[in-house]
Amino acid sequence: MKLVEIHSHILPYIDDGAKDLETSIQILDIYKEQGVTDIFATPHFLPMEMSLEDFLKNRKNSFDLLQAEISGKDYPNIHLGAEVYYFSGISKSEEVKKLKYEGTNFILVELPIDTLSDYLLSDIRNINNNLGLVPIIAHIERVYSQKGFKNLLKIFDSGDALAQVNASTFLNKNSFRIAKKLLKNGYVDFIASDTHAVEYRAPKIEEGLSFIKTNFSNEQYNRILENIGEKFFDEEINYGF
Repeated sequence: MKLVEIHSHILPYIDDGAKDLETSIQILDIYKEQGVTDIFATPHFLPMEMSLEDFLKNRKNSFDLLQAEISGKDYPNIHLGAEVYYFSGISKSEEVKKLKYEGTNFILVELPIDTLSDYLLSDIRNINNNLGLVPIIAHIERVYSQKGFKNLLKIFDSGDALAQVNASTFLNKNSFRIAKKLLKNGYVDFIASDTHAVEYRAPKIEEGLSFIKTNFSNEQYNRILENIGEKFFDEEINYGF
């Protein structure tokens, strides 16, 4: 049985995640203890700060370093992806396909925290329509209070995008209310750790799943568990849950 971490900053030396190989290994140890079998490395791609070519080169170098360090050892499988910061016209960029989750038709997109304009939301919807990719919107709880959030929910309703919430949001008493409302209304397709380090945003997949199992319905728990299991790699159903 697979247990998939879909949002992590485990690659060393590339962004504000793992600062070095030692940190990457410490994070891997935690994932292994939690029963995680597959990890998507999703370093930040910030199009306003770097070219796609440079990002892909840096990601490969970091990935190769980590793979060499863990070669022959019993660690979860690491797959490549990216956390793509939204940019205007993303739905018309064929190049963005290079940033999708390896082996899937998904792409992880981070939205700006200060605006959910009509143009942006249309652009997000058209990632699916134009590129044949299904965007997974990272940590949607961060944009919960924005004007336009209800229109984002309509995109989730249509299946043109899917929603990820950080597991830590369920475990924090200050943010639990938002997470609870989103889950009960069917707007949480995935939980993920968005892990950056051991002390800061540590892996929380096991804790998050356990909390959801205890505090929500079996149907809600099983849906999320399936989505971060074998189902994530099923190409026939990547276009909607």
